[in-house]
This record gives sequence, C-alpha cells and structure tokens, in this order.
Amino acid sequence: MVTEGDVVQALSKRLIATFVLIGVFLLWLGLLLMAIGDRPLITVGRILTSTGSLFAFAVALVGALGSQRTTDNQNLGLLVLSAALILASVWVM
Repeated sequence: MVTEGDVVQALSKRLIATFVLIGVFLLWLGLLLMAIGDRPLITVGRILTSTGSLFAFAVALVGALGSQRTTDNQNLGLLVLSAALILASVWVM
C-alpha cells in the first residue's frame, strides 16, 4: 500500500524537472507541427500542445504543493510556471 510519505519522498527535484521537461517537449513538438500548416498536422499539433502543457502544469503544481524538498522560492517558480503553461494551453485552443 502506498502511503502519503512515500509519495512525498518520490517527489524529488530531478523527477519534477524531468517530467516538466517532457511536458514542455510535447508542447514544443505540437507547436512545431502546427507551424508546418498541413490540416491533419495542425490537429495533431493542437492535441500534443494541449496534452504537453496540461501534463507539465499538473507536474509543476504537484511539485509546488506536494514536495517538501523544495524551497519557498522554488515553489513560487513552479506556481508561476504552471500559470504560464495554462495560459499557453488556452492560447493554443
């Protein structure tokens, strides 16, 4: 059984950064596909962009609110990053 302490210990800075970078890569890849301009690729690009930004948003928010290893300034940075990612996903839609 997974306890709350296990989840908190699993949220290391490296893991949070890795998952945020995966989400940002999906966001970038989606924007790149949308820039090509072909109709099916624009649809796939929107899906990738939305998925990547929402995934990175969720990871940044969980990292800011759930990790005890981050400092207050890092938490603030993660919250600002999550707000920027939500704005990016709304902008694409």
